Amino acid sequence: MLRRTVACALLSIAGFVMTGCATQKPSDVRDPYEVFNRAAFGFNKKMDAVFIKPIAYVYIKYLPQPFQLGIGNFFDNMREVTNIANDVLQLEFGYAAYDLSRLLINSTIGIVGIFDVANALGLEHRKEDFGQTLYHWGYHNSAYIVIPFLGPSTFRDIIGTGVDYYALSLWPWIENDWKKYALIGVDYLDIRAGLLKKESVLDVLAVDEYVFMRDAYFQHRQYLFNGSTDEGNNDDIDSSLDWDDKHSPKEEKKVNKEEPS
Repeated sequence: MLRRTVACALLSIAGFVMTGCATQKPSDVRDPYEVFNRAAFGFNKKMDAVFIKPIAYVYIKYLPQPFQLGIGNFFDNMREVTNIANDVLQLEFGYAAYDLSRLLINSTIGIVGIFDVANALGLEHRKEDFGQTLYHWGYHNSAYIVIPFLGPSTFRDIIGTGVDYYALSLWPWIENDWKKYALIGVDYLDIRAGLLKKESVLDVLAVDEYVFMRDAYFQHRQYLFNGSTDEGNNDDIDSSLDWDDKHSPKEEKKVNKEEPS
């Protein structure tokens, strides 16, 4: 039922942005549905302030730091399965071996990933997803979209998220739905709590927050695709937004700016 509801919601969003916003002239060529996206951004911000942020604050204030670290490590270890699958789909077998080594070390010596032993051995966490795989095989340009409740994305990365979840991750193998969604909730909460430490940047910058978040998203994704940003200021972005990706894996590739198809 939940899956069907989410699917219907995404189809409704797609229909709305294609019919209701296409006539509006965007301020950025990558963001042709800016009217809808700004509304969704405002909605998400209000929902976050009322429901998510207070819980995240309690989580980060009262849960001991070692427990927070262990929880984050555990979910990072689960994501290694997705990393490995996308490495293989990109024919990056060296990275696949690298990520497989992390998975094996942390799942055993690290006690199902609670301790990041591989990082201590010099195998730092990477990030690969099916959106990156699509980019690797030529789907470079995709329009920006803000998904209610979920946040910034592109149409390419929406496809990537669905493929990662249903085909390239451990989540479908968890048969008990209550346990599965409870784990997903804890994962989301842990990520959101980590962002609390980085929100001070937005508070001191006299900028359009929507534009800042949109540009940060594109720069961060470009960083993952190619190993750097066009403006060369990814350190500023990473200091303000932790998108759950620790390191750039592809420093040798040439940077290409994104524009929607």
